Amino acid sequence: MGRKQQDIFQLFQVKLDRRITKTPGNGKRAVKRQRGAVAVLCRQAVNTVRL
Repeated sequence: MGRKQQDIFQLFQVKLDRRITKTPGNGKRAVKRQRGAVAVLCRQAVNTVRL
């Protein structure tokens, strides 16, 4: 996997993370859960690109 691809996913994750934290009504637990989901999604996307 190239460095460039990793950077794209990093950027994607950061943007999603900001959106999750800024969503009103999101408690700490909701943020944690959603962050975990985002991490899994990113990992899957990276693996798909690798194939």
